[in-house]
Amino acid sequence: MSKEWAGEPAARGEATPVPVPTAAVRAPEVRPLAQRPQTSGADLEAIPPESRREYFSVRLTHSGEAREFTDPREAGAAFFRADPAERPSVTHVDGNTARTMARTEIHGRNEAGEPRHVKSLPNSHAPDAAFRTGFYDAMEVSISERLSNADRGAEVSPKGTEHAVSARTTEARIDAQLKDDLETYAGARPERAAALWAEHGEGPPPGLQFQAAVNSREEGMVRADAGVPEVVPAHQRGVTLGVELRSPPDEPKRETAIYAGEDAQLILSLGRNDSQTRRLADDLVADPGFRKAVAAHVPDAEETLGRGDFIDGGSIGHLPDRVLTVTAQTREGQSATLVQFPDQSVVSRAVANHLSESPVLQAFAAEERVRTQDWRDPSASLSAWVEATDARIGKLPWDAQDDLRKEMYGIAAEAAAAFGLDREKASFDAAPRSTLYGASLHAETLTLGGEAKVLTPESRERVRETLTTEAEAIGIDPAKITRRLETGAVNARQEAGWVQSDIREVASRHRLDMGDDDDRSQAAKLVDRFYQKAADTLREAHGTEQVLDRAPDHGRVLGALAALAKVNAIQGAASFKSDDQARSFAEDLKSEFGQGVIRDLAAGRTEALAKDVPNPATRAAMAEALVSAAKEHPGIGLTPAEIEAAGQRHVPRAEALAPEGKRQPQRIHTHSTDREL
Repeated sequence: MSKEWAGEPAARGEATPVPVPTAAVRAPEVRPLAQRPQTSGADLEAIPPESRREYFSVRLTHSGEAREFTDPREAGAAFFRADPAERPSVTHVDGNTARTMARTEIHGRNEAGEPRHVKSLPNSHAPDAAFRTGFYDAMEVSISERLSNADRGAEVSPKGTEHAVSARTTEARIDAQLKDDLETYAGARPERAAALWAEHGEGPPPGLQFQAAVNSREEGMVRADAGVPEVVPAHQRGVTLGVELRSPPDEPKRETAIYAGEDAQLILSLGRNDSQTRRLADDLVADPGFRKAVAAHVPDAEETLGRGDFIDGGSIGHLPDRVLTVTAQTREGQSATLVQFPDQSVVSRAVANHLSESPVLQAFAAEERVRTQDWRDPSASLSAWVEATDARIGKLPWDAQDDLRKEMYGIAAEAAAAFGLDREKASFDAAPRSTLYGASLHAETLTLGGEAKVLTPESRERVRETLTTEAEAIGIDPAKITRRLETGAVNARQEAGWVQSDIREVASRHRLDMGDDDDRSQAAKLVDRFYQKAADTLREAHGTEQVLDRAPDHGRVLGALAALAKVNAIQGAASFKSDDQARSFAEDLKSEFGQGVIRDLAAGRTEALAKDVPNPATRAAMAEALVSAAKEHPGIGLTPAEIEAAGQRHVPRAEALAPEGKRQPQRIHTHSTDREL
């Protein structure tokens, strides 16, 4: 018998194998509870008292040995101490009913190449809380002892190796099973897990969840779900990882699910069972990235991965009251759950992290918004259709996407015109404004501003290498930049989508919250810095310059106007520090370019700036930014009617980048102008 198998049996003398009722070992049922035979009160009266007693049987699968406990805490502790290689399970017997309340599963292999055993815990019946308490109490004692032994490893090392061993971190001295236990314990008791590391560990803690618990303790902000890595949403396409509280359904609820492994292990469920969720499950099963994420942790997943049904509240119990989920934002700003997981195990976290960035799930979220969209709002409905169609086009081979997107935007422009949506039509017709996404780099030529120039192979390769290296350094997928360079953006609408995608990626890489103004601004600044470097690289290769990215060369007034345009392009709004400062700027602008220049710019007539700013798109961006600032500062000199007319004419640069209700004017300080905008 394994030395890990320990625990006091219930008061029945010597431990003997316990016959497990058939209900505890048969394959999980999928029929609702209402269809299962019920036990009447008369039947219960006929059952002898000894047969109706309640106990917990901890059984070793391979050896067949079992022990009974009347206290669920003791059963939980024994389940933890049982050798995982024996695949222990726990049966809760209550009178003439029984359920398998806990089992041991294999989730791939650990870093040592050994099977990773994961013990699932129950959370659906009254004794389950005490069972989990006993399990985690025993785990804490075991972790403390093993960390202490690892901590002493440097002190008791053989003579002559003290320095070398002590230089290693605690993480380097602990085994794979302890690392897995630390991750599990951090998910349940983050504060205690962090305290154990503070007492016994040194160096960086192992595991994402455990790292988050330790870091949060140092910052004084431990949460129960602190270990779940977040992918924060941006506008309407983002999806988010999180842990949400839920109540068990009143009636058994059938959901579309995905299973894998020899034992048909539940990987995830999709909240409901209909044609949309069944199609999503099939798309995920067919997706190579999803298959790879599951196969990394579940043996035989390639052969066994498939769609099935899961009944929450059926014969195998409820999902836990705290579930790991992947959610998406609706257009009303609410959170809709797309995927939920049966536990917070290693495989669940790995699959959840994959899905948080999965194009398949993003496309489904976009289609859901279209499906539930109220078409009495033509603008929102058209935007939802474009978003969903673009997501589906994105799943096709890259060389087929360009023509389809042009056709899509043509249809959208016609629809916008038919609905009288002038601003939306303008966004579909307007050209891209940034140097990076207005450029196209082909086999031999680089096109900027409609002018194509032949590049040498060395110069072309240098451009690609510089841009992809800079993109990867801040967290943008370099392959994505390479593909976009092949065609450039079709219009300003597609460019805005690319910009917000970049900001979302960078925010995820640097763990910034897009719902926070400061974090969102920081992510936007990182992206803007990359765009600046990309513009410099492309202009150097092409031999041209544009004013927006080299504002200081064009004087104090144009420098301030260019900075204003940058802020407006990223945040969708900009303002001066005060009305007096805005009025002073307006006077300087009129003094340099004429008394009527502000009204001309608001009306779309930008010729006054053409000598210093040759690019029409750049001038339009400056005019739009000036109108945006005029909304906040009457001293600029535009009437409300002129501002409203200009608003119908200009295309917002990135209105979608800030969540609804969160958009605020940004103020920046430029050394070239010594003005705070």
